[in-house]
Order: sequence, then structure tokens, then C-alpha cells
Amino acid sequence: MIISDGELIPDGTGGNYYYEFNNNGYTYQVWRNYLTDSPKKAPYTLVVTDQNGKTIVNQDGQIVKN
Repeated sequence: MIISDGELIPDGTGGNYYYEFNNNGYTYQVWRNYLTDSPKKAPYTLVVTDQNGKTIVNQDGQIVKN
């Protein structure tokens, strides 16, 4: 996936961060989850919010390498 014109936003001092993109009133955040209280937590999370600030997608993800 390639998304242009995103902004890197640090989240605290522990190394977590997310990239934020906006398109047609929707906000896309791709989170990098370094610090978590669960060893089963996925390393990435996609969050999409609509024009009203309502979360419409909250999906964990993994990196897949060939």
C-alpha cells in the first residue's frame, strides 16, 4: 500500500507512532504498536474515522513478506 502526503505523529515517549492521512473527509491512521500490554497485539493497526469523527474501521494488521 502506498499513501502519499501523510504526517508522522509520535505518540508518547515509548516509541509508538502513527501516520495520519486525510481523503474526502475521512481520516486514516496507521498505528505502529511497539508498547502494548498484550504479547498477542498486532504490530500495526488501521483506524478510519468519518467526517463526524465516528470510527468506521479499527483493524489490526501484520507485515507480510514474500
